Amino acid sequence: MRLLAALQDNVVRYEKEFGKMTATNPKSRDHASSLHSAMVRLKHKQSL
Repeated sequence: MRLLAALQDNVVRYEKEFGKMTATNPKSRDHASSLHSAMVRLKHKQSL
C-alpha cells in the first residue's frame, strides 16, 4: 500500500511538470490525462 502512495506522489509531481510542457503541446496533454485515468482505475482496483 505504501508503494501505491509513493506512486501517486510521483504521478502528482509528474503531472505538475507535464502540465508546464502541455501548455504548449496539446497532444501530450491527452497523454497526461490518459495516465491520470489509468492511475484512477488502479486506485479503484486497490480499494475493491
